[in-house]
Amino acid sequence: MQLIRKSEHPTGKFTNFFLAFPSHEKMLPTKAEVEEQKAGNPLSDHQGILELCWNWGTETDPNAKPYTSGNEEPKGFGHIAIAVDDVQKVCDRFEEQKVSFKKRPSEGSMKNIAFILDPDGIHPL
Repeated sequence: MQLIRKSEHPTGKFTNFFLAFPSHEKMLPTKAEVEEQKAGNPLSDHQGILELCWNWGTETDPNAKPYTSGNEEPKGFGHIAIAVDDVQKVCDRFEEQKVSFKKRPSEGSMKNIAFILDPDGIHPL
């Protein structure tokens, strides 16, 4: 996989990294374009995009635990995101399978995302 977009959020103290396999139909943006985010929306022509969220802080904390859920201090791992064509359709399928939600598309201000609990009940941030 290759980095196709990096999105830093200083106010929230996190960075999102979007990874994808190269597409035969579209060349991936150059490293400089990714860093400058001048490549338009490099996510639009890819399937199976992996989003990694890094919550800042653990790398400088000498008391950081080696592994945490990301939901307790010190925060580290945030979530794994998967892009889909129709988030509501996917959420309907999760509902049928009795998957527990942290956030549905109808909740909150971001209507295009949902968060589900993992099988151990650990939730995203």
